[in-house]
Amino acid sequence: MRYIGKHSQVNKFQVYKDTLYLLDNSILKIIDKKGLHQIDFNSSTLYLYDNKIYSGKNFYYAPDNKKIKIIDDLTGYYYTDTYFEDKLLFSNTEMIVYSMNNKQIEFRIPFSEEYGLSMLYKDKFVARGDDYYAGYLLEDYEKPIWQHSFSDLLEGEEIKQHGEIIIHKGILYIYLADKRNNKNTATIAIDVETGEIKNKYKGFAGKLFLYKDKLYTAGYYKVQILDIETEQISEIDFTDILKPKDLQIHWNNFIVENDYIYFIDGHWATTNKMGILDLKNKQLVWETSIEINDGINNNIREIKISGNRLYAHCSDKSLHIFEKGEEIT
Repeated sequence: MRYIGKHSQVNKFQVYKDTLYLLDNSILKIIDKKGLHQIDFNSSTLYLYDNKIYSGKNFYYAPDNKKIKIIDDLTGYYYTDTYFEDKLLFSNTEMIVYSMNNKQIEFRIPFSEEYGLSMLYKDKFVARGDDYYAGYLLEDYEKPIWQHSFSDLLEGEEIKQHGEIIIHKGILYIYLADKRNNKNTATIAIDVETGEIKNKYKGFAGKLFLYKDKLYTAGYYKVQILDIETEQISEIDFTDILKPKDLQIHWNNFIVENDYIYFIDGHWATTNKMGILDLKNKQLVWETSIEINDGINNNIREIKISGNRLYAHCSDKSLHIFEKGEEIT
């Protein structure tokens, strides 16, 4: 990996192909091959959807004409970064499903005291209650078409759901753990359309990361891989490689691409170190530390990959950029 440089005062960032978007307070900085372009962007958040940069409100930046576009029908509503195909979810006094293709509101869903809307899928949405997940039709939010409590999905004393949920090819994947027994864990596969429990992968535990047709979890010194097609689980133990270098894989801060896992170091909290592991050859192919000066945490908070570059966003609002070499393809 080759160090390219850094940007300062970066609150949020997104990358799309060769273009870098940096949010500096209410200024959006667009950096591409032609140079730097800046526009007012009155938002504290930055989302990427369909090659456009969305705010946390009802407007977005369109790269084709380099202008801000406002969705007038959604004035006062907030984008939730939840979507399925052309349908985006906005929130305020109610939840609104907006079709970008049809340029209109398609569904209005009242807020519920019992559940929160977690994901969209085709003509349905997945909702989470205190101790359950349920599936609803978008046009009928009063009665679920299926519902499963956490204790029904995994037997134990105090079952909790952790991390994000993933939908892949119509299957919902949920990670559950027993708060009173750290060895009692499982990832549950549920058919979104019918609610049928397709499988329970006991011991497959941690933040779920999807890459192609495989789910990954990682933490401490180990990486688990669930091949969705074969339903086989494998594990790679990097203890002998990472422990002597005082490195650990932070369970919630890693990315998988091709045969490599890019990770931030850390146990409960991240540090200023990160590295790359070769999953095929079981080697640590790169590691580095970043000088961070925020006076409090001094840690790397987020990493992203785009093309041949790796981006590391740090607690002092600095964004560091690295370029992959031939050894990492």
